This record gives sequence, C-alpha cells and structure tokens, in this order.
Amino acid sequence: MQFKDFCKDIGIPEFKAIIGNKYEKLMILTILFFISLLGLGIANSLRIYLKEKMKDPFIQYMDVEKNSFFTVKGKASLSKKNIEKKIIENTRYNNDTVDLQIEKFFTGIEKNFSFKYNNNTIPLYGLLLSTEDDFYRELEFISGEGKFSNDGFGIIITEEFLRKLNISIKKDTTWKNISFIEVENKSKNFSVKIPVAGIVKKLRRNAEFVFSENFLKCWESDYKVFKKDYYVNSKTYFLPNQKDLPKDLLDEYTLLDNKFAITKNCHVKGILIETDSNTKVLNKIKYPNAINVLNITKNNLYSETTFRMDKDFFTFKLKKLDNVEKFVEAIFQEFGIRIEEGNIENKKNLDLFNGIIRILYASLIIFTIVSIIFFITNILISHLNVNKRSIGTLKAFGLSNGHIVGLYSTISLFIIIITFIFAYISSEILGDSILGFYLNSMNIEMISYKNIDILWLVTFMVFIPLILVLYRVFAYTNHATPGDLIYERK
Repeated sequence: MQFKDFCKDIGIPEFKAIIGNKYEKLMILTILFFISLLGLGIANSLRIYLKEKMKDPFIQYMDVEKNSFFTVKGKASLSKKNIEKKIIENTRYNNDTVDLQIEKFFTGIEKNFSFKYNNNTIPLYGLLLSTEDDFYRELEFISGEGKFSNDGFGIIITEEFLRKLNISIKKDTTWKNISFIEVENKSKNFSVKIPVAGIVKKLRRNAEFVFSENFLKCWESDYKVFKKDYYVNSKTYFLPNQKDLPKDLLDEYTLLDNKFAITKNCHVKGILIETDSNTKVLNKIKYPNAINVLNITKNNLYSETTFRMDKDFFTFKLKKLDNVEKFVEAIFQEFGIRIEEGNIENKKNLDLFNGIIRILYASLIIFTIVSIIFFITNILISHLNVNKRSIGTLKAFGLSNGHIVGLYSTISLFIIIITFIFAYISSEILGDSILGFYLNSMNIEMISYKNIDILWLVTFMVFIPLILVLYRVFAYTNHATPGDLIYERK
C-alpha cells in the first residue's frame, strides 16, 4: 500500500474516529491544556514577581537601630570595625564558622526638617541617601526624571510628604510641577528654597524624603550658603518650563547653565537666571511662575568640612533570606543586641512563601503532564480496544507493527500540537485579563502575566507526554498477533 493511500484510507478515518464526530475530544484536550497553561502561567508570574521582590532592597536589608547602640557586658561594641571583624570575616553560629552571606553594610542617618508651604510649617522625617545605594537604583519616580546627586542639594519627596503639606495628588496634576520647597532652620534663623529632585511613592523606613550628604554637611556646618546675606550682590530666579533667556531680560539677567547650577537638581525643567543687583525684581505679572531662589551651588561651593555625623542605625544587605535567623543570632552573640522580631518574621514568612510557590509550580507541571498522558492514552487505548478486530485484520494482510505505531504516533502528535497551540495562544491573549481580575477581586497588587518559556512548555507538555503515550501504544500492539487481536485474546 502506498503512503498516500495509507493516509487516505486508514490515517484520516482513524483520526476522525479518535477525535469524535463533533471534535469533542479536541475541545476537551484544548480546555485541559488551557487550564493547565493558565495555572502554570499564573504560578510562573507569581514566581517571577516574588523573585524580584526577594531582590528588593526593602526586603533584603536588615536594620539595627540606634536605640540598640549600647555595650553589653562581655560583648563587643557595635561599630564598623567590629562588624567587619566579627560578622563579615569570621562569624560563629552554634559553634560553627559560617558565612552569613552579607553582601554589604552601611551606616544610616535620619533627621527631621521643617518645611514651609502656604504659610504652614510641617516637621517631616528624612533619610540620608547616596546614589550608590541600592535603594536609589530601585526608586521609581512618578513625576519626571530623578535629578538627585550626592554633591547637590535636591531632595526626593514622597506622596506622604505631599499629603502632609496638603498637596493633593488625586484631584489635579499641579503636584508634578512643584520644583522648589522651602525648608526652615529655626536654631540658625534662616529658611531657604531647595530643589525637588524627584517624587516617588514611598521610601524605606517610612521616610518622607531623602537628602544628600552634601546637604547635611552644609546644614550642620557651612549653613552660610543657605542665608540670603551671603548673596547680597545678586538676585536669582528659576523660570519653569523655559528653555532660553527671554529677549526682554537679555540686558538685565544672565543665564546660568553650568553644571553647578541649583536647577541641575530640580526634576522640573527650566532655566536659572541671575542679575548682578539685589534690588532688581522680576516682573511678576509677566512671569507669574518665576521663583526667587538662592543659587546655593554658586562658585562650585561644596562643603569640604569634616565633622562627626552621629549614626542612627546600621543596615545590612543579606544575599539570602534563609540566612536571616543565623544573622540575627550572630548579632546577638557578638554584640548582645536583639533585632525586632517583626522584621525577622516578615522575612522568614516571605522565604516560606517563596518555597510554597516553588512547590505549587512543580506540582502544577507534574499534574499537567500526568493529566495529558492519561487523557490521550485513554482515548487511544479505548479506540484500539474497540477496533481490535480491524487492526488484527490489517496485520494479517501485512500491515507491520511499525506502521501501526507510526500511525497512532502521528495522530497523537497532531492532536497534541493542535490543541496546545490553540490553548497557548488563548492563554497569552486572556492571561493578563484573568490574572488581573483575580488579583483585583482580592485587592492584591497587579502582576503581569507571563507564561513559561515556550521551549520548556513544548518539552513538558508535548514531547514528554507524546513519548509516554507512544510507549503505551507500542506495548499494547508489539507482541499481539493478528489472531490475538481478531479473537480478542489480548
């Protein structure tokens, strides 16, 4: 029998008989694939989200608070030198030397500053930040581009910062245009407008804003740069959303566009102009949005003063959360300091949840493979049982066992590929909507739907089931003689 005739007279009729008159077998397998792919996609999306969360500095960092900075009798004092010697280089835990896998550690400083807005003065809580800090790299600015720098004077503020100043972020978008905020120092009797370097949703340690080391040094020691008396011979204005110096100001003002201009730390685009006279006032009618500021970075002035900055806490970055218990115990053994239990439990619970997601993920893959194998095997074996006599007759007339296995291999592969492709495309199209609906109903943060890599899916859900199904068919027909099949002895 020629291959073409074999396909026409045996292959196609067998395929139609297996899938059913109304293609119900294909529909059932497609639904099974779709549900499996959707479950795997959701599990994979959660796994990826959790994996990213585990890398989040908010999660990986552990703080030792200032109120714990005391020396316990018989224990070492908590200092940078002792941390490097006793924790980083050689830590004993349960009488064994272990690597706590601390990626880095650094000191932290927090301060309260008073900000003035619409004649109201509000004390707000700030945190020292460096652009080399992992937290800075993870910040997502919700207005413009971040312009924060270590040697600048700009601050990054949060939604909570705006809320406390009675600035609404829901009713309109004017908050996005806030370029300068006035900060007050009552003890030294001055106030100054400083640039807003960016706006974010939140910061670590519930800080409402962050400031640079240079800002803190000047604030504590070189505070003359914040006083108006220091700029008696000039007047400076910031013109938001302006690119060039207006023609009518060419004779009176100079455009300041060097790298030390205070606007280099402002997230709102604009220009800085200066006059050599402190008496000239910009026309407020013509330029209503102009802001009178002090160019506190004038003449490359940065604080070189060295002074003792009191540390408020130590922060440790852990490579793995499963080391958190060992880390806490090591801190207690070496320094006699107990870290707040809530922080420990939260990190342990997250690590536990990560393990649960992995188990669920693996279980879904196994369940999917087993379900597909059982379903297709059941279809084929049931079909073979019903058509034993016909197959036996074909074998009696010379149809080899290889042809039979090849026939049902092709049919199985065709069925699996058709249903898999259709289910995969459907899951890609509907996955985000279904996951979004599920998360929204539970008031959970939105997560993007992402299927497993297509190569892995084809391996797990097409080839592995196909190989096992074919083995089952081969075992069924291999040693059966035409007589066994015709007289149903097998």
